[in-house]
Amino acid sequence: MGYVAKAEGAAPLASASEILVTDALLLDAALLEAHAQGNTAELVRLYTLAAENALATGDERAADFYLTHAFIFALEKGGPEAGVLNIRLAERGRMKLLDF
Repeated sequence: MGYVAKAEGAAPLASASEILVTDALLLDAALLEAHAQGNTAELVRLYTLAAENALATGDERAADFYLTHAFIFALEKGGPEAGVLNIRLAERGRMKLLDF
């Protein structure tokens, strides 16, 4: 996997798969990189991390937004995460529970 874009002269950033939940700017950059690469597995992981970060800061609307995106990309890739994300969204009242 490539590296997240960095400012000229700055130290190398971690690869997208090493981004910490608490580093919002790096997480945003990693999301952009995963979108550019069409990496749906990484998009599921990063959007889920972004949701966890939003929940940790009390931003419920952002968490729902990120969980929804994670769910859509999990469906797109046919990943097992889709079922777990569906349960989380249903528990939050954001969608109906689906059968997988």
